[in-house]
Amino acid sequence: MGSLMPQPFEGFCIDYNKSLINRNSEKLAAIETWDDGKTYEQAKTAEIPMLARFFRYYAGIPKS
Repeated sequence: MGSLMPQPFEGFCIDYNKSLINRNSEKLAAIETWDDGKTYEQAKTAEIPMLARFFRYYAGIPKS
């Protein structure tokens, strides 16, 4: 069963989440450090950017 929202709008919503992740990457890295015990540097340079790439992929937007 597919989504009930139109595909372009769904892609927009997923891409918007990616933008929020990028905008709040420092806060998310601090939360990731506190929650998982990873170093802040690892969370900031690897984990959070990977999360944003996942959202970009599922939004169907090519890497720019």
